[in-house]
Amino acid sequence: MRPGPSSFARPDCTNQDPSQCPRGTNQGRTYRFYAGKLVVPFGFGLSYSSFSYAVASQPSAVSLAHLQELVVRIATLQETASRWQSSVQYSANMTNTGSRDADDVVLGLLTPPGACQNGVPLKLLFGFERVRVKAGETVTAWLYRP
Repeated sequence: MRPGPSSFARPDCTNQDPSQCPRGTNQGRTYRFYAGKLVVPFGFGLSYSSFSYAVASQPSAVSLAHLQELVVRIATLQETASRWQSSVQYSANMTNTGSRDADDVVLGLLTPPGACQNGVPLKLLFGFERVRVKAGETVTAWLYRP
């Protein structure tokens, strides 16, 4: 919910059992959990140019065992993500097909096993890179996943 005046009803949690008040997790309403039809997809942005994308490299097989351990450690505040070294890298070629130089952001999203079941998110953002691309040129963006 947003601060300030709003035409939307807000729950009054001042005199209620705290367990009955929303905690702001919005499960099912963020890019990570929402499985319905999207009006605007996560990461959608406007640009003065247009781009085409192609996967340049990706691993042939990936183990998610270390990712599960990372999620548990972060959830219990035992460790931060910055301590984990990136072990998998992806690259994408971006071509500016428009007539103007422009920036774009490449997002790395993954779908974990069991997505949308038992609180497992539909997708997770694992990396991003902002890239400046001149009109008609192609550049490679690199994303690293822990």
